[in-house]
Amino acid sequence: MDPKNVAAVVLDFDGTSADYAGVIGIHENVVNALAKMQDIGILWMLASDRSFADLDEVTFRLGHQLKPVALLAQQKYIYLRTHEGRYQEHSSWNRSALQLHRALWKELSPYFKQWQETIARQIHPLKLIRDSESFSIIVSEPDIPLLDTILRDLVRGFQNAQVSGNRNSRNVSHKSFSKAAIVREACRCLGFASKSVFAIGDGKNDLPMLREEVCGGAGCPADASKEVQELVRLRHGIISTLEGPDGTADILSLLRCRILTADRSNP
Repeated sequence: MDPKNVAAVVLDFDGTSADYAGVIGIHENVVNALAKMQDIGILWMLASDRSFADLDEVTFRLGHQLKPVALLAQQKYIYLRTHEGRYQEHSSWNRSALQLHRALWKELSPYFKQWQETIARQIHPLKLIRDSESFSIIVSEPDIPLLDTILRDLVRGFQNAQVSGNRNSRNVSHKSFSKAAIVREACRCLGFASKSVFAIGDGKNDLPMLREEVCGGAGCPADASKEVQELVRLRHGIISTLEGPDGTADILSLLRCRILTADRSNP
C-alpha cells in the first residue's frame, strides 16, 4: 500500500485494541498511537462483534476529538459520528440488516436450546449468549476446532446461516453479514476509497475486512491467528513483533512513520 494514500484505519476491538484491566476500553498505547495518526489527518473506525451499546461506551471515554468516525457493530450495524460527537445509525442499512437477522432468528431460535445442550455435552463453554441478537459461545482456544465442527454441523441445514468469530469465540449469523460488508459501506458513506483504508485485526472474523478488495493495506499483532498472519504476509502487510494492543500500537506507529516519510519524499 502506498502510504501517501492512507486516509483512515479500521481496528478490531477484542484481542487487537482492547484493554481489559479495570473498566474495559481502548488500550492506552493504542489511544496514543491513534492521537498521533489523527494529528496528521488520519481518521479511524472501530469494527467489532460487540453491540453498538458496548462500543459507544468504550469510545465515550476518548473524548469528542478522538472518537472514531464510525462504529461497526456485530458485523451488521453501522453508526456514523455526527459533528456533535454522537453516533447516528445508518438507518436504511441497519433496517435491512435487522430484517435479515430477524428472519434468520425466526428460523433458528426454536433450536437454540437443543444446540446449547449439544455443545455442553462435548465442550465446557466459558460463556454462552443466547438472546434476540446473538447465539455466541466463548471457549478456551484449544476447544475452538471442536466448536467449529459442532456449529457447522448444527447450521448445515440452514442455507442463510454462517459460523464466524474470533480466536476464542464463535457465533451464528446471517451469511451476508461480515466486517467486509460494513467496512465497505461505511467507507462509501464517509467518502473513503478502499485503497485508502488500512485494516488491523487478529481473528477469523477479521479476515474478510483484511482482504485486498476491502482495504488498501493490512496488519496484525504477533499473536494473531495463523490464518490472519498468512493473509497479512501474502499482502505484504505489517505483522508486529508485539502481541495484542501493543502490536496494534506498534503497527500504527510504523504506518505513521511511513506516511511522514512518503510525504517528505514527495513535497
